Parts: sequence; structure tokens; C-alpha cells
Amino acid sequence: GAIPEGEVEPEVRAEVEKAIEAIRDGLDEYQFKKISDAVLALAAYGNRYLQSREPWKLTKTDPEKAQGVIHNCLWLTKALAVLLEPVMPGKAAAIWSQLGQARRDVPLSEALEPLKVETILGKPAPLFEQIPEETIEELSEMVAKRIAEAEG
Repeated sequence: GAIPEGEVEPEVRAEVEKAIEAIRDGLDEYQFKKISDAVLALAAYGNRYLQSREPWKLTKTDPEKAQGVIHNCLWLTKALAVLLEPVMPGKAAAIWSQLGQARRDVPLSEALEPLKVETILGKPAPLFEQIPEETIEELSEMVAKRIAEAEG
């Protein structure tokens, strides 16, 4: 597919602006967690946005509105690529590829720039693998053991 035409909704833009502000603060203060939290919060917002708008249903009832929702989702995805660059450049590059573009090292303000409509999208693929429950339990036990050892 290709990036459809659409307008970025004010609420969506405000969420990206909020993330940029938090990331700038984190960069100024050298707080990796603050940066990561801002990116994760924006990703969670994007997921809620997609699930609540249900573009897969809109394609049957209101195709133009569905295109707008997809446009906003792709715009959020581009913003995530920009905002991930300082902390996870490899994942940012994977997102750029899925957006049909080469990896770009750009200023955070690029997250607010419009998408290039009609750009052919790359092949979608998950960015992260789900961690099996057993592995999570093993890691939790290891961390708890190390903490106990450190506390003596």
C-alpha cells in the first residue's frame, strides 16, 4: 500500500508535541528512562487511537474516514521513528523502512512534519518479539536474587 491523504487530528498532534517536550527534557537531563517512557506513552496512545477508531470497519462504511485514520496512524508511526532514534536507532531504522523511506537522522521537530502522501510503504513486520512468560519469570528470579545478594 501507499500513504493515504489525510489531515493530522489536533489531538494526535498534541500527543506528539507532548512526547517531544518530554524527550527534550530527558535529553537535557541525561535521563534515558524519561525518554523511553515518553516514546512508550506515545506508542500506547497510538495503539489506543487505532483500536478506538477501528479503520478495518470504517473501510466498509466510510472509506474516506478510514483513510484519515490510517494517515494519522502512519503519522504517529513516523513520529515514533524520529523519537526512537536517540535511544534505539536500529528500531527507528526498521520503522523508516516500513514507511518506505531510508533511515534518517533528523531533529525531533521532524516528528511534526507531514507525511509524503503516496509513498509506497515497505513490508510490515513486528519490531519486537513477545517474551515468553517462562523467560520473564526466570529473569525476575535472577534480578530478585541479585538484589538480595547486593543487600547482603
